Order: sequence, then C-alpha cells, then structure tokens
Amino acid sequence: MKIKELGEFELIEKIKEITETKNYDDSITLPNGDDCFAFKGENHILITTDTLVEDVHFTKDTFPPYRLGIKGAASNLSDIAACGGIPKYALISLILPPELEVDWVLEFYKGLNYLFSKYTTYIGGGNISKGEKISITITLIGTTEKPIPRSKAKPGDSIFITGTVGDSRLGLEILLSKQKPSTNYKKYLVNRHLEPTPRIEVGQSIREISTSCIDISDGLIQDLNHILESSNTGAEIELEKIPISNEYMNYLKTKRNVNDKEVKPLEVKPLEVKPPELETLELETLELETLEYALTGGEDYELIFTVPPDKEEEVKRISEKLGVKITKVGKIKEDKGIKMLFRNKVMKPEEILNKSGWEHF
Repeated sequence: MKIKELGEFELIEKIKEITETKNYDDSITLPNGDDCFAFKGENHILITTDTLVEDVHFTKDTFPPYRLGIKGAASNLSDIAACGGIPKYALISLILPPELEVDWVLEFYKGLNYLFSKYTTYIGGGNISKGEKISITITLIGTTEKPIPRSKAKPGDSIFITGTVGDSRLGLEILLSKQKPSTNYKKYLVNRHLEPTPRIEVGQSIREISTSCIDISDGLIQDLNHILESSNTGAEIELEKIPISNEYMNYLKTKRNVNDKEVKPLEVKPLEVKPPELETLELETLELETLEYALTGGEDYELIFTVPPDKEEEVKRISEKLGVKITKVGKIKEDKGIKMLFRNKVMKPEEILNKSGWEHF
C-alpha cells in the first residue's frame, strides 16, 4: 500500500504502534500523539517539531523569506501554546539548494528571529545540508508547570475557540491568485496567512482550567476530531456561532460580485431571537457556503479548548484581560462524532463540507 492510499493520520497511527511502549517511566507526561511531547524535570518539558517543504507548504514566489520565517516560528509556538507552555529554545535544520541566494536564507532567519525574540525564545543551533528543494525543520522546546493534553475532555464540557477561523485559507487563495491585494480586507487576510498569531498567553492562562486543547493547524473540524478521538467523546457545535471576521465575509461577498470594490462590512453576530424554522434556500445556502473555509481551512493557529461549564466565567475574564476574542461554539457529548447544528437544524457534514481538513497524503 502506498502512503497516498493510507493517508497521513493512519500512517501516524501505524508508526505509533511501533514506537509506543508501555514500559516508559513516569517522567513522560504527554506521550506521542499530542501537540508536544513532554517529560518532567523540575517542570514539564515540552518538545515539538514541524517541517516546511518547498512546493508543499510554500512556494518562493508567493512566500517572502522573512514572512516564511515568521510563519515557521508561529506554527511551532502555537503547539507550545496548545499545551499551556512557555517557549524557551529552538533548533533549526535546513535543506537548501546550492543555487539559492544567501540573502534568502538570511531574510528567513530575520523573520524567524523576530517572532522567537518576541517570546524570548533562543535559537540554539541546528544543521544545514543540501538538496534539490528547500526543507525547513524547526524543533522547539518549552516548559510548563502543567501540560494541557488533548485527551481529558469530558461530556458536558464547553468548547471554545480563540480569535476567528478561515482567514488564513482565504489569504492563501488570494496569494495563489497572484493578484496584488487591492483592498484592506484582502490585505488583512493575506497577513493572517503569512503572519499568524500564536496564542501563547491564552494557553498559559487556561492551563489550570482547561480539560483539553489543540491548535488549529489542519482545520477546525479535523483538529476538533483529534481531541474527540483522544478523549473518546463526541461533540455538538452550533455553526452560526463559529467566529469569522468581517474581512472574511467581505471577501466572500465580493467574490460573488463582478467587480472587486470595497463593500460595507458585514457584522457577524449571534442570533438574539430564535429564527423561523424555514429559511429561504438562497439565504441558507449562502451562509452555509461561507462556513466551509472556516471549518476546514487550516493554518489559523487559533486554539480549540474545552473547560467544565463552571469555568466559563473564568474564560470570559481571560478573554477580557488579554483582549483576545474567545467564543463558545458547542459542548462535548458522550456520543461519538461531531453533531453540527445550524439554526437548531441538524446538518449532515456532506451538505457543507467537501473535506474535513488538511492531510499531507
């Protein structure tokens, strides 16, 4: 069987069957399968690694090296955030074509160092080798007093999401069109793809109250499923509460128009009154179509986390203190799978989703 036939996550599970042992000592506090591997010294040590490959994760003509450095740092910092950690040290391994300009490499490191320095993370070394295409592997080490797992969500827990989702996917679409962003909302979306914000402060703030957490790298649905599978639970989410930005809505609205001009921002608010059971097909279809990018887009690097119902007020206080939007979108259920509700109507996944999220194979 070829890798593309098996799929990324099934391959990971088969590797875990070989490498996972039941005889490891009690210093390991997060085993293989979470956002970070963790072991305990005076504090818990978090270790995560990520690889960016040219023409798989980026192309040189759409991704300036400085901003690629920022994004490479952000993706690893986001894993540390998901485990409630503080980033400390980074190791960088590069495979580079001999013909690549030195300035490209230096600009990449400037971007990398800019974001790591912001979170007091020291680049401690790495390795460089040659190859036909650029490959970047970043290993990040952090610490935490108490790591947040994926596996402790309980039925009745509330599900929260930081920030907004889907922006990065639309930013990538704009970049791939090779058109210069012509409006403020397009520039915003492109920036959200090129320079995501790792939620380090949120991760540290929810460490004592969260029962599970993961960052959104592969798409909201895909990553929520990782929590559910690890916790042996299901979930119910209310699609109209999924947090999406005005810029996201502006882009999709403009995409349906012939001309590309600035449109009046659309305010996305939860319904204050129960809607009638029957909506017009046109309105319902339009709104459901807008959700697919938010549910499956990936690379937003926001956090999905769960807390017991009696900790919801604490989440609200954290949101206000940090100035970060945090939205409740559903709850953990005993029944497996994800039950999607849209205006109190149960939706079938195939009605709104072409796929659940990103896989490499």
